[in-house]
Amino acid sequence: YGKEHPEYYSLVTPERWIGMPKPDVPTRRSDPTVSGPWQLCTSNKDVRKIIAKQIAASKDGRIRSISPNDGYGFCECAECKAQDGEDAKRTGKAGHLWVTNRMYDFAQDIAWQVYKLNPKAKVGLFAYSFYDGIPDQKIKFPPNMYLSYCYFIGFTKDKAAEDEINNKIIGLGKTGAQVVGREYWGTHYTMNYPLNHSRKIDRNVKTLYECNAAGIYGETGKNFGSRASDLYILCKLAWNPTLKREALLKEFCDAAFGKKASPVMYELFEKIEDWVEDHTKEFKTKKGVNFKYYKNDYAEFNRFQASIFNEEFNK
Repeated sequence: YGKEHPEYYSLVTPERWIGMPKPDVPTRRSDPTVSGPWQLCTSNKDVRKIIAKQIAASKDGRIRSISPNDGYGFCECAECKAQDGEDAKRTGKAGHLWVTNRMYDFAQDIAWQVYKLNPKAKVGLFAYSFYDGIPDQKIKFPPNMYLSYCYFIGFTKDKAAEDEINNKIIGLGKTGAQVVGREYWGTHYTMNYPLNHSRKIDRNVKTLYECNAAGIYGETGKNFGSRASDLYILCKLAWNPTLKREALLKEFCDAAFGKKASPVMYELFEKIEDWVEDHTKEFKTKKGVNFKYYKNDYAEFNRFQASIFNEEFNK
């Protein structure tokens, strides 16, 4: 649509642009020869209608995503910015524009258009990155809407940070959408450390169950040796969230190590989890020696995690 309808694409400016290259003048991201991130103009009524009709035409029962592209490049036209409200003022990374409100306005409209055309067609949206908040405005989705909330429960520093994530899940559940837990289970960037946090997993899955979530999915590490107990507990809870974590850990230890060794191994896993909980509270942003090669928050947290599995831990 770029040549005939450049207004379908995001308008970006030199002042608010994040990423390279910066445009010299306000520019619509409709030119495929220009490098850099691009998005749609989500306030455009024709854009919404085109997307809704395409999704409604599907007959296979699969979820169609209307999530923006990963990265930045969000539209800065007057209509889009007018939808942002208080969310745009959230504190965070310098210069970033927060777009939760506009994305939910966009999603709500499309979901209802699709529902009226074909109630069996499903619409999906990530609650992620620059639009991971709870919208200021009241949102009511039809039952064909699926919200995949992205988070790292394992990266939470303390109970307050963990509660912030779980409370957001409950808040998203109140929109009427089918909530999906899109979790990394803390193993996506942990270098296969024995970073046991089955207590956080347990509370998170039970929160999803409380708000009638549609399900969970996520990324995990490839080292079963260091992650086996957490993954065993996670898989069991995924099918029956009412099960007790402690009983599942005992079940795992019995099966993996035998009845005689089970009590000792149970104690070991609980001690590791105590250690991780106690030391994660001490996390402070500190740029490690490799930060110049890998400049993001994961690098900082990886450096910190490595530091807690030290000689004292081994003793």
